[in-house]
Amino acid sequence: MPALIVLICFLFLSCKAQIEYLGAARPSHHRPVDVYVTDQAIKKQYTIIGKGYLRNWNQIHGIEKIQKLAEKKAAQKGADGVILWEQNMSGDPLLTQPERWSTEEVGAAPNWSTHQAIFRVVSFHIYFIKYDN
Repeated sequence: MPALIVLICFLFLSCKAQIEYLGAARPSHHRPVDVYVTDQAIKKQYTIIGKGYLRNWNQIHGIEKIQKLAEKKAAQKGADGVILWEQNMSGDPLLTQPERWSTEEVGAAPNWSTHQAIFRVVSFHIYFIKYDN
């Protein structure tokens, strides 16, 4: 029975959504982190200091989970803000070209103007920013 409990714990922890970070690290902080869904919303000059890679995420975790993970990682790496881009692709898997690409705000419903897609793939682009002084 203890082996079964260890196995269940291992499976649970290995399925935990996480963000891996690639980039420069600054001293961590506990300030609120600004969250953007488009770079046009940023009114200050900034530099991208890192990129996040989402691991072990699926839609059962929810989009809000991605934002919370990104905010936490940004504070750990000393970033002032994070840009979250959601990219959607849909189409017929038998076609060689995707029927529609769309970049949307996190949490926004897809706006496909033609017909129902057979599949939908969602990927997130996560950029960590530091404001220029």
